[in-house]
Order: sequence, then structure tokens, then C-alpha cells
Amino acid sequence: MKKTKEKRLIFVEILVIILFLAIVVRLSKVMLVKGDYYRDLSDNRKVKEVDEIASRGNIYDRNGKILATSIPSFTVQLYKDQMSSMDEDKKIDNISKLVDILEEDGVNYTEDFNLRLNSFEYKDYDTYFDHKKMPMDKVVSLLIENNLIREFISSSYQKEGIEYETANTALLALKKRGIDIPCHVGQIDGELAISFKENAGEKLKSIGFGKNDDPLDVIVESVGEDESVILTILQNSHARKLAYDLLKENGLEGDLVLKGYAVKSDEDFIEKKAKLHKLFPNINYESTAAEDFYEIVKNSTIEEVLTEATVDDSGQYIIPANILIEQLENMGIYANFETEVVTEKEDDKNNYSVDVSFKNPQAGSAVMELVKLADEHKLLKKLILSEDIKYMAQNANTKNNIYPNIDITDEDPEEWTYTFTKDEKDFYTYYAQKDKTNSTDDVVDILSEEKDAGKILSYIKKVDKLEDYSDQEAIGILTIDNKLNRQGNFGYRPINIVYHLDESTVLKIEEKIDKASGIIVDTIPIRNYPNRYLASHVLGYMGPIATGDEVNKYVNDRGYLRDEIIGKTGIEESYEDNLKGKNGRSLVTVDSSGNRRQTISKSTSEPGDDVYLTIDRDLQEQAEESLKGVLAAIREGISYNSEYGTFSPIKSAPNAESGAVVVSNVKTGEVLALASYPDYDPNIFATGVSASDWESLQVEEGSGPLVPRPMLNIATQTAVMPGSTFKLVTSLAALEKGLDPLSVNYCHGFMDIGNRRFSCLIWSETGSTHGEENLYGAIRDSCNYYFYTLALGKNPEDGDTLGVKLELNDIRLAAEKLGLDQKTGIEINIPNETVGNIPSIGKKVEVTKTMLKKYLENNLTVFIKDGVKKTRDEYKKDIEDIVSFADDPEGWTRDKIIEFLDEKGYEPIGIYDGQIAGLADTIKFTFLNQANWDITDMLNIVIGQGQNAYTPIQMNRVMATISNGGYLNKYTLINKIANHDSKEVLFKNVPDSKRIDIKDTKNLEDIKYGALLVAQNNPILNKLPMDIGVKTGTAEVEGQNADGSDYSSYAWMIGFAPYDDPEIAVSVILTQGDTSYNVSPIVRDIVAKYFDLKVDISNSGDSSEDIRQVEYGHGAGGENPDGNDGDNPTEGINTRQNKETENTENTEGN
Repeated sequence: MKKTKEKRLIFVEILVIILFLAIVVRLSKVMLVKGDYYRDLSDNRKVKEVDEIASRGNIYDRNGKILATSIPSFTVQLYKDQMSSMDEDKKIDNISKLVDILEEDGVNYTEDFNLRLNSFEYKDYDTYFDHKKMPMDKVVSLLIENNLIREFISSSYQKEGIEYETANTALLALKKRGIDIPCHVGQIDGELAISFKENAGEKLKSIGFGKNDDPLDVIVESVGEDESVILTILQNSHARKLAYDLLKENGLEGDLVLKGYAVKSDEDFIEKKAKLHKLFPNINYESTAAEDFYEIVKNSTIEEVLTEATVDDSGQYIIPANILIEQLENMGIYANFETEVVTEKEDDKNNYSVDVSFKNPQAGSAVMELVKLADEHKLLKKLILSEDIKYMAQNANTKNNIYPNIDITDEDPEEWTYTFTKDEKDFYTYYAQKDKTNSTDDVVDILSEEKDAGKILSYIKKVDKLEDYSDQEAIGILTIDNKLNRQGNFGYRPINIVYHLDESTVLKIEEKIDKASGIIVDTIPIRNYPNRYLASHVLGYMGPIATGDEVNKYVNDRGYLRDEIIGKTGIEESYEDNLKGKNGRSLVTVDSSGNRRQTISKSTSEPGDDVYLTIDRDLQEQAEESLKGVLAAIREGISYNSEYGTFSPIKSAPNAESGAVVVSNVKTGEVLALASYPDYDPNIFATGVSASDWESLQVEEGSGPLVPRPMLNIATQTAVMPGSTFKLVTSLAALEKGLDPLSVNYCHGFMDIGNRRFSCLIWSETGSTHGEENLYGAIRDSCNYYFYTLALGKNPEDGDTLGVKLELNDIRLAAEKLGLDQKTGIEINIPNETVGNIPSIGKKVEVTKTMLKKYLENNLTVFIKDGVKKTRDEYKKDIEDIVSFADDPEGWTRDKIIEFLDEKGYEPIGIYDGQIAGLADTIKFTFLNQANWDITDMLNIVIGQGQNAYTPIQMNRVMATISNGGYLNKYTLINKIANHDSKEVLFKNVPDSKRIDIKDTKNLEDIKYGALLVAQNNPILNKLPMDIGVKTGTAEVEGQNADGSDYSSYAWMIGFAPYDDPEIAVSVILTQGDTSYNVSPIVRDIVAKYFDLKVDISNSGDSSEDIRQVEYGHGAGGENPDGNDGDNPTEGINTRQNKETENTENTEGN
């Protein structure tokens, strides 16, 4: 037994020894034979994920018509890992082949490189500061204004073995914008040759052309006068040369010159300087970056800087105002200022608001007096440029949309530079480091001082061993090499160089360049908007992940790639999670340089879900065309023609350049059309917007509030006074309070309340009156006098009463019932929908308090009696006490105010220098009387003026709620969401509405009937073969245009159709449209389009009397609508229509 156990132990020992020896042998083999291999795996190789970007889901209209899709685009891609593994000469040879192909086919790809060929400049620096437009913009204007677009697009040349045709670049610029014209472009014996491709019929048809059209005509017509497209074409150096030659040939070059070689950063620098000079005259070409920074802050954001504080790393407050105060006192200068840190800013942690005030009372603003004193003693500039304050100043600039492009990182302000200069130095340093002979610093200094960009290019070609290549080829090679270097250690991921290549270009690349070279053409999904501008403010646009918030939201939280394109605004942003597909993913091993070694696994991508909107594409298109066309007609004083008739403006409205249209389904709240003009082409954002395209969408710094802004969605973002359209809200308030719509009030044209006159338009324009009016006639004629009487409770001329006196709360309740205190609910997050303003006593009091406090802080010390001394706290308490008078403006009589001021040591009656009245009178009559909600405020409110302000989409919902029987709908843009492949419906929107609380739905019918009369009184709308209801309005706005002319009124119209069983609500606003009559053809077109009416309605036969009646209403003596003897207006409607028609015909117009 014992021997057996011993044998077993010996066996186990031998087995263990054998296993141990096997492990040793295996480890030896691993270490000695394959050690280098495994050390490489351990040290250099990592597993990386390579994503294949998924196709984005489509966006359709309600009828399944495409609004946004993803199309396969031929894209040149570079793989750094493959290219880096090649012999350098072979790599450059392959790149040069690619460059030659791209240059010959007119492809833009070098616009971001810091050296340019054939660049537009002005003849000297002074000219930049004299001209409003920069050189490139000037060229675009000259080409358009002198009708040279056709000649430009048909231009071509041959140089250094390259045949170039501008038409090719134009085709690519159009393709980027969703216009794919199937053309072959080339040269035969030096002459331009353009022909359509085979089977081009369908593509041509889709863009409105046919095979029988001339190809050049198609290109020229598609480019039109679109400045953005022309700017894109001019990004090509060959196109710039041909454009300049064309201008010179026609004697149009003027101050422009064409530089054969230019440094981009130098041009950007002088252009930025010139633009800043227009806002800050002390900025000039010679001024330093620090001086410019000081000028910008001093003249724009210094007040914000001095009323802020921040906390440093040690937890100490940094209070700029305190620094100035201390420095002044150290100089022996009395600084009558003190500060108090008030509160931390909600949107900016570690930043605090600071109250700067006078220690002892004195006139003026404490902040601005501190600025003035500090600047006089040369302290302000030192503060702004100091290490602690400069970043606060920079943040203030950014918050105010001022971007001077100045690098302030250096501690010494004298070393500050514009970012263009810094980028230029970095550019030179990169190439100087390749110079094995000369000092890098010396080379950078020499290149920085060199004025001849051609010599700079020659040097770079030399150190980069590109002397055997032409300048054009060298720029191309350097551009691509630059992009390879920026890829860093991500050589396994593709670099997209150019998009939207033509098939002919692809064939050339595949024929001449080996795929193993790391240069390939792949098809990737690119967002495409086939209708270009259509519904751009609804759809939104795409863009790369850029901001810190976007990085956190998409990269960190949702696993996006850092360089992915995301929805930035509109539906693209709101439904990003649905529209984005699931990326395909490959697992690859890469070495320490990021080069691929092996593919481990691969999964395919899945497309995103499709989103179906409530928008009707055809109706949207009509809304946009009508809006654009009518604006052009009234602006230029020409006729507007549409499928449904013509319109000749009564008078021109030269500044009518923007507006909006909203159409909704009154029963469901579905938005059928939402147009805002001017608009933009979201295609230009699909692969990242270029600098020139982005610049074309911006307005000049300092532009007025009514300047047209392509990126502004007027329909949802602009809240303005609704004018007389608000009378429908007032009517509801009055009817709810018991108004008999048949009660008659006599319009005397005007009424004097105190020292103010309130009048009807018919009186102020013609001296006539409306005579007897009931509610229906008052709505029809937009009789201000009738609605004034509702606010007063009786007619001030004859003492007659309508039996109702409206209070502010009545108006507020009616407005809230109609949804004017809330958003409509449309699914657009960015830009967010604006909520309008319903008037309230509280808001008026708060505004008055703010104005009174500011006045007292600047002027109260002027009125202190001789010999009276007050501490800062006493002075501050006096201001607080006087401001509180606004809480009881009627209780504080003039005598009571005089008594208070006298007791407190102020002269209450005396008028001092700079004052137009005594202190007591100013407080009472300038401020407190404004705080008191008096009858004049109500007179403005009831006719849609005063504090009223609403968006076009809010007013659309008002009309929808009135016309649908009192149902307040949540507005929506979403119909359904479906799986892209299976079409399975994942979400179906359900109408969301609630019945508003009103006493009698007949009140709504009374309002509808009044709106019917307005339409019947309109010589355009009354020709429609169906009854509709509308209400017009104009809203005055204060201010001046750039030419010095006063702003014209907003023109409003809201309506519904048909009258008997409403289906749609329409709202239209024209900025500076002057008169609501100008809106009529837009409403005509919308109604005719929606109901497919075959009409041809013109206003050419209308007399001036007809037009005056629309504008001012029926004059005294006209028949008053009787509402069918007080019955429900929907009964006996034909009788009333006939009666109203007779009335219109037989009554003298006004």
C-alpha cells in the first residue's frame, strides 16, 4: 500500500516537471523567436474602432414628398497610414496626379491653405478703409451689376498643361447646393464645349429644364445672381484670373488688382482691420493689436467689464472697478466711487454682478464717470490690457458678438497679435523646420517680412523638394500634405478632401492612381435638400460638432465621433436622435503612429428613421414664392404675377425686404406651411459651411433691427405689435362681457383725451368718419373709434354707450384664452420659439421704476439744497423711496411730492441747468403718470398697439381658435416617424387641443362674420369663388433705415377659409410692408393653392375709391351690417352677403 502511494507521488512529480519544462520551452520560443513580434503588439498596437457613417433618415412632407435626404456622394479620401508607408517620392507623385485631375476639373480644395494664387486685392491699404465691400465681394457685385455672369461662366483657358473651364467649377458649386446638372464640359480646339450627358432627361426635368435647352443657358440660369454661388466659384484660382480678365476687358477693374501670389493671412488681416475701422475709427492699419483691443472694449463693452467680478484660483475677488478706484487714490485723486458685489450670475458661475455707485451723491452714471476719470489719468488702458482683466474683457466682447480675432495669451500686451499673424508665423515655422541649413527663427523672421508671396512659395517648394512642380501643382500638393499632417495619430481614419465629384473625375482618379496609394474615391452619404431654400427655417441645417456643449452632449454622452456632422437647428436638431442612423463599425489594430495593421471584425451601418412633417410641400412652395414675389413688387413698384392673378401695388414700400407666412389646419393644429424670408440654402452646411458661404449669410456689424436676416425665423422668433388684427381679441373680450354686436356707436373720427388726440385712419387721412358702426361694421372698417368707445364705456362726443366698458383684465383674459401668453408648441428647439407680450399693469410699473431710478441716479444730486449734506446710504435710501412712488402713482400728488422732496433737502420746483422741468414735476408728469395705467393705455391696447407684441404663428393660432369653434390646438410640425427600411410607423402624432372657456360660442361666430365682411370689402379677396374671413392690421415702429428714412409700418393679415366650414388659418406679416392691402395677393394665392381654385384675379381694374375703402373703411352714410336682425350670423348668410355687396357698391369710398 505504501509502495503504491510512493509510485503515485513520483508520477505526479514527473508530470509536473514535464509540464514545467513545456512552459519553459514555450516561453523561450516566445521570448527568443517571436519576441520582437509580441513586443510590437504590446508596445505599439492597439485596438481601435473605425466607424462607417450611417445614412441619415429622410424628412418628408405630409404627402411623402422628399424635403431632406442623404445621397451618395463621390468623395476623395486619404488614408494617412497607407500614404506614410510609401516612398516619399512615390507619395508626392500620387498626390500630384490627384492635384492635376482636381485642377483640370475645376474642383475647389485649396481655399484653406495660407498661400493663394490669383488673389483679388485693392491697389493700396487706404482703399480697404475707404470701400464698404472687400475685394472679393466687390468682384461679385461688378459681375452681377454689369450682366457678366454668362461671359464669366463660359470663360476658359489652357495653362501649364491644364485645360480649365469655369463652367466645371460652377457645376460643382451648384451640385453642393442640390442642383445636379448632368453636363460634360471640355474644350475643342481651345473653344468651350458643353453637352448634356446621355440619359440626362430625368435629371434635367427634376430641376426644371429639358434636353432641348442650351446647356450653357441651364448653368447660367441656375447660377443666376446668387452671390453665394458666385463666391464659391471664385474660391478657384483659375476662376479668379478669368473673372479679373473679364473685368479688365470691360474697363471695370477700378481699384482692384489681381495679385499672382498672396498670403491669405495677410489679406484676412487687412480686411478685418478695415471692418473694425468702420465701427471704431481709431483702429487703422498701423495700430497695434493691444491698441485695437483697448479701443474695442473702451467703446463697446467697458460698462459690462466694470460691473462684473470674478474669483481667482486663490478664491479672491477680482473686481475691475475696485482696481481703478484704488489706483486713482494711490495717485492722490479723489475717487467718489464704491462697489458692492451683488449676486452670482445664473448663466456664468464664478462671475458676479457688481453695483458701482457714488460715495457722495453727484450727477451722472457712476460707471461712466469712473471710466472717464480713469481714462483721463491713463489708467483705463492699463486695466483693460492687464492679465487679470483682459479675459473678462474678451468674454464681454464675445457676449456682444464682437470677434476681433486678437490673440491675448501673452502676458506682455506689446506681444499681442491678431490670430492671422500668429497662424502665419506657425505656418512659416512648419516649413522653416524642414530647412536643414538655416536657423528656424531666422527663416521665420525673413518670411514674415517678405512682401513677395511668390518668393515665399519658391522657398517652401525648395525645402519641401517640390521645385520640379508648377506653382499650381505645388499649392495643391502642399494643401493635401497639410491636411495629412493635421490628422495626427489617426492614420487609420479617412480624411475627406473633396465632395460631390463628377463621375468623369472619379474615372480619371481610378485610372491614374493606384488604390494602394492611400488615395481612393468612396461614396459616402451626404445630406441633401433637393428643394434648396424650401422650408429651410423648418428643416434647419447640419454642421460639425463645435462647441463645448455639443462635445459633451454628443461625443461624451452619446458616443459620436468628434468629426461627425449633426443637426444644428430646426427639425434636423430636434429629431437628431431619430434621424441619425447606427454607424457601421470595424475593429482594427493600429501601431503607435495610428496606422492600420489588421481588421478584426466589421459591422454594417443602419440608416436613421424617416420623419414625416405636417408641411405640405406644394403649399410651402407657394407661400415662399408669393412672399418673395410680393415683397419684390412693393419694394420696386412693379407688378406681381402668379398662377392666380396679378397685383399692382398702390405705392412702393422701398424697404420691404422681409416677412413671414404661416398656414395651419384649424382642426388639428398641423402646420401646413411656415415661410420666412429671406431664407437660406441648407445644402451649403451639409459638409461644413465654408467661410465665404457663412459670411454671405451675416449682416453688417451695427445693422438696424429691421435689416433682413436670412438666419432669422420671423414666423416664430419675431414678436411685434399686431395692429388691428388684435381687434378680434378685443371683440371677444367685449362679447364675453355682454356686448350686443348690433349695438350702434357713432364714429366721430377722433376723440381728444387730455392733450392727446386718438383718431381713425379715415379721419387722419381723409377728414371723414365712419358714421354709425356696430361690431360687424367696426371690424370690417377697422374703426378705432368704436373700440376706443369700448375702452371708455361711452362715446365721449354724445355720451351714448355700448353697454360695456372693457378693463385691462378683460383684454388679458381673452388674450390668454386664445393662447397669446404661451408658445404654440411646434417642435423646433433651436432657434427657440418666442413668446409674445400680453399687456399688464405690473409690467408698466416695473418699466417706469427702472427709468425713474436711472434718472434719479444721474440727476438727483443736482437738486440738493445748499448746505445739505447726505451720506451715500441716505442718498440711496431717498432714491429707493422716490422710486416706490410708482406703486401708488395716483396717491402721490404733485403737492405731496413737493412736500416729500422739501423735507428731504431737495429743491422740488426750481429748474436747473440741463433740466427741462423741476424735480417734482419731472417725477410726477414724466414718470408717475406713465406708471399709472390710465385710459390712454387702454385706448392703445384695444387697437393692438402699446405693449402688445406677438409672433405670426401666435396670431395664426388666434385665428384658428376663433374659426374652429373655440379649440386651442397645440401646434405641430410632426406627422409621424417611420423605420427607413421597413416603413413601420414608430410614432404617429395625435392632435392635442382643448376647448377654451367662453360663455357662448356665438361670440366666435360674431367675430367670424366681421372677418367675412373684411374679406368682402377687399377687391382682391372678394373675387375668390368662396367666402373667407380676414382681419388686417398695421403696426408702427420707431427707427430709421440706413438711408435715413423712417421705418414704414409692419403690414399684417390673418384669415381663415372657407367661411362655412373652416379648414385653414393664414397669417402673414411684411416688415415695412406699409399697408395691409399689400398682403392681399399672398392670402389669395394661399387659399387658391390649398383649395385648387382656378382663378385669375387682378386688381388692375380697381378704382382708387375701392382701394381707399379697403384702407380706411366705409364712410358715414353707408349701410351698417345688421347680422340678420341679431340672429346667429351663420343663418341667412346669403342675405347679408348680398346686402353687403350692395353697400360696397353704393357707398362713397374713403
